[in-house]
Amino acid sequence: MTEASRFGDHAARLADFHRIADTYFASDGLLTLGVSLSELFGLPWDRTVAELSAARERRALIVDRTGCVWGGALTGGVTEPDALGLLGPDMVHVHCITLDDDEWSALARSGGKVSISVETELNMGTAKEVLRWGTVNAADALGLGDRIGSLTPGKQADLQLVGGGAVEQHPRIDRTPRSPSRRPRPTCGRGWWTSGSSSATAC
Repeated sequence: MTEASRFGDHAARLADFHRIADTYFASDGLLTLGVSLSELFGLPWDRTVAELSAARERRALIVDRTGCVWGGALTGGVTEPDALGLLGPDMVHVHCITLDDDEWSALARSGGKVSISVETELNMGTAKEVLRWGTVNAADALGLGDRIGSLTPGKQADLQLVGGGAVEQHPRIDRTPRSPSRRPRPTCGRGWWTSGSSSATAC
Protein backbone atom coordinates (compact mmCIF):
# COMPACT_ATOMS: atom_id res chain seq x y z
CA MET A 1 0.00 0.00 0.00
CA THR A 2 1.51 3.32 -1.00
CA GLU A 3 1.79 6.25 1.39
CA ALA A 4 -0.41 8.28 -0.98
CA SER A 5 -3.33 5.86 -0.66
CA ARG A 6 -6.77 7.03 0.42
CA PHE A 7 -6.22 5.10 3.66
CA GLY A 8 -3.52 7.55 4.70
CA ASP A 9 0.06 6.93 5.71
CA HIS A 10 1.21 4.08 7.92
CA ALA A 11 0.76 6.03 11.16
CA ALA A 12 -2.81 6.91 10.16
CA ARG A 13 -3.61 3.27 9.41
CA LEU A 14 -2.28 2.17 12.81
CA ALA A 15 -4.36 4.90 14.48
CA ASP A 16 -7.44 3.67 12.61
CA PHE A 17 -6.75 0.10 13.79
CA HIS A 18 -6.77 1.36 17.39
CA ARG A 19 -9.98 3.32 16.70
CA ILE A 20 -11.70 0.19 15.39
CA ALA A 21 -10.44 -1.82 18.38
CA ASP A 22 -11.78 0.81 20.82
CA THR A 23 -15.10 1.14 19.02
CA TYR A 24 -16.00 -2.49 18.38
CA PHE A 25 -13.75 -4.67 20.53
CA ALA A 26 -13.54 -2.86 23.88
CA SER A 27 -15.46 -5.56 25.78
CA ASP A 28 -15.66 -9.33 25.72
CA GLY A 29 -18.38 -9.64 23.12
CA LEU A 30 -19.13 -11.98 20.26
CA LEU A 31 -16.46 -10.50 17.98
CA THR A 32 -12.81 -11.51 17.90
CA LEU A 33 -10.28 -8.96 16.70
CA GLY A 34 -7.85 -10.01 14.01
CA VAL A 35 -5.39 -8.11 11.84
CA SER A 36 -3.52 -8.92 8.65
CA LEU A 37 0.03 -7.61 8.54
CA SER A 38 1.36 -5.61 5.63
CA GLU A 39 3.61 -7.76 3.43
CA LEU A 40 6.86 -8.39 5.26
CA PHE A 41 9.72 -6.45 3.65
CA GLY A 42 7.15 -4.45 1.67
CA LEU A 43 7.58 -1.70 4.28
CA PRO A 44 10.54 -0.57 6.35
CA TRP A 45 11.13 -3.16 9.09
CA ASP A 46 10.28 -0.78 11.96
CA ARG A 47 6.75 -0.45 10.57
CA THR A 48 6.25 -4.21 10.55
CA VAL A 49 7.39 -4.28 14.18
CA ALA A 50 4.95 -1.45 14.95
CA GLU A 51 2.10 -3.46 13.39
CA LEU A 52 2.99 -6.51 15.48
CA SER A 53 3.18 -4.39 18.63
CA ALA A 54 -0.19 -2.75 17.96
CA ALA A 55 -1.84 -6.12 17.31
CA ARG A 56 -0.41 -7.62 20.49
CA GLU A 57 -1.37 -4.59 22.54
CA ARG A 58 -4.97 -5.30 21.49
CA ARG A 59 -4.60 -9.10 21.83
CA ALA A 60 -5.59 -9.50 18.18
CA LEU A 61 -5.13 -12.64 16.13
CA ILE A 62 -2.33 -11.84 13.66
CA VAL A 63 -2.48 -13.15 10.09
CA ASP A 64 0.58 -13.08 7.87
CA ARG A 65 1.17 -14.36 4.33
CA THR A 66 4.25 -16.50 4.89
CA GLY A 67 6.47 -18.35 2.44
CA CYS A 68 4.23 -17.87 -0.58
CA VAL A 69 6.71 -16.64 -3.21
CA TRP A 70 9.62 -18.76 -4.44
CA GLY A 71 12.91 -16.98 -5.05
CA GLY A 72 12.20 -13.72 -3.19
CA ALA A 73 12.45 -12.28 0.30
CA LEU A 74 9.00 -10.68 0.06
CA THR A 75 6.58 -12.73 2.18
CA GLY A 76 9.33 -15.07 3.40
CA GLY A 77 8.58 -13.95 6.89
CA VAL A 78 10.09 -16.56 9.22
CA THR A 79 13.86 -16.25 9.65
CA GLU A 80 14.02 -12.54 10.52
CA PRO A 81 11.03 -12.41 12.91
CA ASP A 82 12.28 -15.59 14.59
CA ALA A 83 15.75 -14.08 15.14
CA LEU A 84 14.11 -11.06 16.82
CA GLY A 85 11.72 -13.13 18.95
CA LEU A 86 8.68 -11.75 17.12
CA LEU A 87 6.97 -15.01 16.16
CA GLY A 88 4.31 -16.27 18.54
CA PRO A 89 1.26 -18.46 19.15
CA ASP A 90 -0.99 -15.50 18.30
CA MET A 91 0.01 -15.71 14.61
CA VAL A 92 -1.61 -17.57 11.71
CA HIS A 93 0.78 -18.06 8.79
CA VAL A 94 -1.00 -18.39 5.43
CA HIS A 95 0.44 -20.54 2.61
CA CYS A 96 3.92 -21.62 3.87
CA ILE A 97 4.60 -23.47 0.61
CA THR A 98 8.23 -22.34 0.26
CA LEU A 99 9.47 -22.94 3.82
CA ASP A 100 12.49 -25.10 4.50
CA ASP A 101 12.98 -27.39 7.50
CA ASP A 102 14.56 -24.68 9.66
CA GLU A 103 11.65 -22.32 8.99
CA TRP A 104 9.08 -25.04 9.80
CA SER A 105 10.97 -25.71 13.03
CA ALA A 106 10.84 -22.00 13.91
CA LEU A 107 7.08 -21.93 13.40
CA ALA A 108 6.68 -25.06 15.52
CA ARG A 109 8.77 -23.55 18.35
CA SER A 110 6.70 -20.37 18.24
CA GLY A 111 3.38 -22.19 18.58
CA GLY A 112 2.10 -20.33 15.52
CA LYS A 113 -0.61 -21.80 13.32
CA VAL A 114 -0.67 -22.45 9.57
CA SER A 115 -3.63 -21.75 7.31
CA ILE A 116 -3.93 -23.45 3.96
CA SER A 117 -5.30 -21.34 1.11
CA VAL A 118 -7.84 -23.22 -1.00
CA GLU A 119 -6.69 -21.85 -4.33
CA THR A 120 -3.05 -22.75 -3.80
CA GLU A 121 -2.67 -25.69 -1.47
CA LEU A 122 -5.86 -27.71 -1.20
CA ASN A 123 -4.98 -30.16 -3.98
CA MET A 124 -1.66 -31.11 -2.38
CA GLY A 125 -3.00 -33.36 0.40
CA THR A 126 -5.11 -36.46 0.97
CA ALA A 127 -8.81 -36.30 1.80
CA LYS A 128 -8.05 -37.11 5.44
CA GLU A 129 -5.57 -34.22 5.67
CA VAL A 130 -8.00 -31.85 3.96
CA LEU A 131 -10.72 -32.79 6.44
CA ARG A 132 -8.37 -32.01 9.33
CA TRP A 133 -7.33 -28.68 7.75
CA GLY A 134 -10.95 -27.56 7.59
CA THR A 135 -11.99 -28.78 11.05
CA VAL A 136 -9.50 -29.30 13.88
CA ASN A 137 -6.76 -27.06 12.48
CA ALA A 138 -9.16 -24.29 11.47
CA ALA A 139 -10.80 -24.23 14.91
CA ASP A 140 -7.38 -24.19 16.59
CA ALA A 141 -6.14 -21.36 14.37
CA LEU A 142 -9.17 -19.27 15.34
CA GLY A 143 -8.63 -19.92 19.04
CA LEU A 144 -11.85 -21.98 19.22
CA GLY A 145 -10.31 -25.45 19.44
CA ASP A 146 -11.71 -26.00 22.94
CA ARG A 147 -15.28 -25.51 21.67
CA ILE A 148 -15.46 -26.76 18.06
CA GLY A 149 -13.46 -28.56 15.38
CA SER A 150 -13.68 -32.21 16.41
CA LEU A 151 -16.24 -34.77 17.49
CA THR A 152 -15.26 -34.74 21.14
CA PRO A 153 -17.54 -34.91 24.21
CA GLY A 154 -18.29 -31.38 25.40
CA LYS A 155 -17.69 -29.69 22.04
CA GLN A 156 -20.33 -28.25 19.72
CA ALA A 157 -20.72 -29.89 16.31
CA ASP A 158 -23.14 -30.08 13.43
CA LEU A 159 -22.83 -33.42 11.68
CA GLN A 160 -24.68 -35.21 8.91
CA LEU A 161 -24.00 -38.85 8.06
CA VAL A 162 -23.83 -39.28 4.30
CA GLY A 163 -22.80 -42.92 4.06
CA GLY A 164 -19.94 -44.58 2.27
CA GLY A 165 -17.36 -47.13 3.30
CA ALA A 166 -14.48 -44.76 4.03
CA VAL A 167 -13.19 -41.22 3.81
CA GLU A 168 -12.61 -40.82 0.08
CA GLN A 169 -11.64 -38.04 -2.28
CA HIS A 170 -14.75 -38.47 -4.40
CA PRO A 171 -18.38 -38.42 -3.21
CA ARG A 172 -20.33 -41.64 -3.20
CA ILE A 173 -23.67 -41.13 -4.88
CA ASP A 174 -26.60 -43.05 -3.37
CA ARG A 175 -28.73 -44.02 -6.37
CA THR A 176 -31.26 -46.00 -4.32
CA PRO A 177 -34.71 -44.50 -4.93
CA ARG A 178 -36.27 -42.81 -1.92
CA SER A 179 -39.55 -44.20 -0.65
CA PRO A 180 -41.85 -43.23 2.22
CA SER A 181 -40.65 -46.29 4.14
CA ARG A 182 -36.99 -45.20 4.05
CA ARG A 183 -35.92 -43.18 7.04
CA PRO A 184 -33.81 -40.04 6.50
CA ARG A 185 -30.17 -40.29 7.43
CA PRO A 186 -29.43 -39.29 11.03
CA THR A 187 -28.21 -35.75 11.64
CA CYS A 188 -26.43 -34.38 14.69
CA GLY A 189 -26.82 -30.68 15.42
CA ARG A 190 -25.98 -28.81 18.60
CA GLY A 191 -25.55 -32.03 20.52
CA TRP A 192 -28.73 -33.91 19.47
CA TRP A 193 -29.23 -36.75 16.99
CA THR A 194 -32.38 -36.59 14.89
CA SER A 195 -33.63 -39.19 12.46
CA GLY A 196 -36.70 -37.65 10.88
CA SER A 197 -38.96 -38.53 13.79
CA SER A 198 -40.14 -36.37 16.64
CA SER A 199 -37.69 -37.94 19.08
CA ALA A 200 -34.05 -36.93 19.53
CA THR A 201 -31.20 -38.35 21.59
CA ALA A 202 -27.99 -36.78 22.81
CA CYS A 203 -24.98 -37.23 20.58
